[in-house]
Amino acid sequence: MKSQVFDMVKTLAEELPEKYSDLTQEEVNDLAWLWEKCDEFGELKGRIEQVFSTFMARDGATAIFDKDFTIEDTPTNFSVDVGHLKGIFEYVPQEDLVEDKAFIPEHEETVVVEDKFDFRKLPKWEKFHDDISRIVAESRVARSHRLTVKRKKAKK
Repeated sequence: MKSQVFDMVKTLAEELPEKYSDLTQEEVNDLAWLWEKCDEFGELKGRIEQVFSTFMARDGATAIFDKDFTIEDTPTNFSVDVGHLKGIFEYVPQEDLVEDKAFIPEHEETVVVEDKFDFRKLPKWEKFHDDISRIVAESRVARSHRLTVKRKKAKK
């Protein structure tokens, strides 16, 4: 699979616009260099990400193995299913979470403020029951992902 992916990336890189025609073949072949310069090549980056993402989705993977590069699809931010998090109340009284400011129940200010959980405070409560950790983990809903490509450090 890796060689197929990199062949496709090389083909995309060869289609760079005329204004990048002064790139050397070495620069074109250096994926890490390309990645750093992707702000200049917005469309190319999107097409490379699409190739990597398609291959990872097909295999149910979140990374592509390579001896020289780390290529991973990682969530950049997430939203939370508050309804799911309310399962914590089976293990910890709501009042205790409110007192710790880990949970703010729905209330009215000038507008209705929905229930909120503070993820900085929840780890304290996770140690009381394994199910709390599971509930917190399952409540995360990824909103976007970012493909990262980094050159691995050479082993000495």
